[in-house]
Amino acid sequence: MKLPQLLLFRILFCYVLGILSYPFWEFPFKVLVSCQGILLLGCILFKKRKLLFWVCTLVFFWTLGIGMQFANDDSQKNNYYQEYLSTDAFYLMEGIVEKVLKPSPFNSQYEFQLHTLNQHSVVGKLLLSLKNDSLNPNLQVDDRLRIVGRIQKITSSKNPYQFDYAEYMRKQGIEHRINIQKAQLNSLPKNKQTWRGMAYGFREYLISKLEKQGFQSDNKSVIKALVLGDRTDISTELKRDYADAGAVHLLAISGLHIGVLLLLLNGLFSPLLQWKHGGFVRLLLVVSCLWIFAFITGLSASVMRSVTMFSAVALGIALKRSKSQFQTLLISLFVLLLIRPNFIYDVGFQLSYLAVFGILWLMPVAMQFWKPRWWIVMKIWQLIALGTIAQLCVLPLSLYYFHQFPLLFLVANLVIVPFMGLLLGGGVLVVLVSALNINIPIIIKGYDFLMSFMNGLIYWVADQDTLVIRNIPFGTFELICVFVGVLGLGLWFEKPNQRKIFIPLLAGCILIGGIHYQENQKAHQDSLWIFHRNRQTIIAQKKGIQLRLYQHKDSIKNKLTLLENFKMKERIQFVDTVPHRNVFLESNLLVVDEKKVIIPIGNQPPNILLTQSPKIHLKELIDSLKPQKIIADGSNYPTLVRQWEETCKREKISFHNTYTDGPVQLAIN
Repeated sequence: MKLPQLLLFRILFCYVLGILSYPFWEFPFKVLVSCQGILLLGCILFKKRKLLFWVCTLVFFWTLGIGMQFANDDSQKNNYYQEYLSTDAFYLMEGIVEKVLKPSPFNSQYEFQLHTLNQHSVVGKLLLSLKNDSLNPNLQVDDRLRIVGRIQKITSSKNPYQFDYAEYMRKQGIEHRINIQKAQLNSLPKNKQTWRGMAYGFREYLISKLEKQGFQSDNKSVIKALVLGDRTDISTELKRDYADAGAVHLLAISGLHIGVLLLLLNGLFSPLLQWKHGGFVRLLLVVSCLWIFAFITGLSASVMRSVTMFSAVALGIALKRSKSQFQTLLISLFVLLLIRPNFIYDVGFQLSYLAVFGILWLMPVAMQFWKPRWWIVMKIWQLIALGTIAQLCVLPLSLYYFHQFPLLFLVANLVIVPFMGLLLGGGVLVVLVSALNINIPIIIKGYDFLMSFMNGLIYWVADQDTLVIRNIPFGTFELICVFVGVLGLGLWFEKPNQRKIFIPLLAGCILIGGIHYQENQKAHQDSLWIFHRNRQTIIAQKKGIQLRLYQHKDSIKNKLTLLENFKMKERIQFVDTVPHRNVFLESNLLVVDEKKVIIPIGNQPPNILLTQSPKIHLKELIDSLKPQKIIADGSNYPTLVRQWEETCKREKISFHNTYTDGPVQLAIN
């Protein structure tokens, strides 16, 4: 199958480029519509001139991607809630709970769809954070609420290379949050119950029944994640073990789960193929069962995406043509991105489709590459090929997002994936007998033992710490090179020849050269960094591949945890700690802390770092030292920082507040 030659592939590629181009589009919507009209006219006029026709068609789908993102962006609407926001005010708002998010240790979190703000009809979503209260139940999907509170901007990451939660939520259409307690909200009568609300309520009923069956704690949390899509009870340690074992995908209902379910259902209903229209009946039953499974898992966006994708795969299988499988899969992807263009930013969405595309493309080639004579050898070869192809296809994105690679991923997947049918089928049976209050101890105990075995295997694989490569510096440049290399290898594997092997070789050479260039650049960059962390002072000096931390009274362990991504991206190989200093002559920096030790550092106006809330008269300090810049880090009281900022404004001195402006980088002379 020559994927790039598929018509749908070209159209979809341009449409996705349009979605990704949306943040850079600065013209009004009317201009976009006008461009689309001109392009459609060009398609009609040039339909007999193949090159011009295709140029107009593909550019049209590029603009369509921008337009669909435009249409789905609430911030472009006239009644967007931000039009009514003012500084530090309380608001009366009404809306509904649209989605229940993973809670934090002290708060439950929800996506809250606004309907009114101070009696104005508005659109837009907020992140609702509700303080945990054991006396009151958690909110449910479709709950209608009236809330009084402050709306605050979701703060961006304050340090380089950290995960930016604000950017992540912005791609979900959420820019602000509201933190409240139970007393600040009132429940209102529901207008109507959506399908998602009904599905969520049914899932909560099944979870309440499952809680009574006496499963071990970790086993129960995995069962809820595996069968019902509820990951709220999975501990951080358990999730880390699954990630280190290369099996974290098992904890989120995704393409793997729905694909296994599709195979089970196809096998279960295969006797229907003996009838005249049995293929159509089987397709109808299989797709119906997939959507019933989506319903009992709460109709979450990720499950609905996977079910849509494999409904298309089921249609392709029913048509009995490999090309049909590709086309139906591309159609499902196109339809999903038409409905919700933001899906393209979802990591699970990207990984699921990449894995399935890779399997459909290369699995038939692998089966032709070697055909073992013995049945058991054939099955083992199929599992190895399936796991390797899926892992290779998602490898670039896995490295880009997670920066680690478990060398034993095949061990965990070879043992667990063959039993996924048993795990899913057994899980559905356990949930069914629990919901019907049927007491069959052998089923419950047997499934609990199976879960214990799987978790035990994961613990063992995760304990082989030396076989997990961590902190792999992998950015956009590396992502493109590896993607091109993997695609080239796939094309060569499909039909080997000397031209095709040139693509991965060239990509590999460019990758190695680029990595060498970046490491050489980083090795010759020296700078002094002042990072941000609440109630702490973090000063670090980078000299090539060495990082020196200046120890104050704070925990060095906490600082090293904060700087993990910085060390990885800056290619740091050695870290040492030295006592705190008040003077950095090489960066012309004077540190004024709670001891108020002020040492002149020469004739050049210094940069001054105020840390640990020193009790000083800032105007006198400015008059005496005439600094270039005043810096206040996260260890200071916010009220003091605001006072210092006002003083610097009056004195016309540059002021840097790490609370709002992030870290400071100073050159080393």
